[in-house]
Amino acid sequence: MNSNNYYSVAVANCLSKFESLFTNNKFISKKVFDKFLDKYQDIFKMFNSSRFLLSLENQNKMLQIINNGYTMIKNYNTYFINNALTTYKEYFDNMFKEIDSNILLDAYQRRAIISDEDYSLVIAGAGSGKTTVIAAKVKYLVDKLGLDPRKIIVLAYTNKAKDELSFRINNDFNLNIEVLTFHKLGMNILRELTDKPLQIIDDNKMIP
Repeated sequence: MNSNNYYSVAVANCLSKFESLFTNNKFISKKVFDKFLDKYQDIFKMFNSSRFLLSLENQNKMLQIINNGYTMIKNYNTYFINNALTTYKEYFDNMFKEIDSNILLDAYQRRAIISDEDYSLVIAGAGSGKTTVIAAKVKYLVDKLGLDPRKIIVLAYTNKAKDELSFRINNDFNLNIEVLTFHKLGMNILRELTDKPLQIIDDNKMIP
């Protein structure tokens, strides 16, 4: 196989992989797309060098990925979320029915739950339902995405927030999820690494 034929096959595999991202009926996270770009970075570099011949169709597809890849992913995710809002409307409508009939997730909360980015920032005022959204997202991950509850850890900054989340997730939803403060998680990790007694020091004993 000559170099041009080899490159044509490599491009076809690259395009096939890209198209498969849109056929899994899943939210496409930035991490997933970045991994795709990293895997085929040499193919894109070779394309930009214009040293190989490709069909006009494949040239256009490669240009679309290079110039508009993130936009294509964003547009697909918008479609996916809108479709999921319709598909799971009854699920979300009744999620808290047996717990508190006054709780009804709004459209923004449902979008935050369905969005499956590796890093998400939800900004909302006090008492606006952030704890409710986190609990509902955990339930959604288990119920609809099939995640193993043993592989989920929920972290909170304070013991009060931790207790509220744990009650909502494990008492109301009966999911048996580990809910910890950041400090507790750190202590657990350190205890896995050493048998020595651990003690949290006071601020006045910390070295500046």
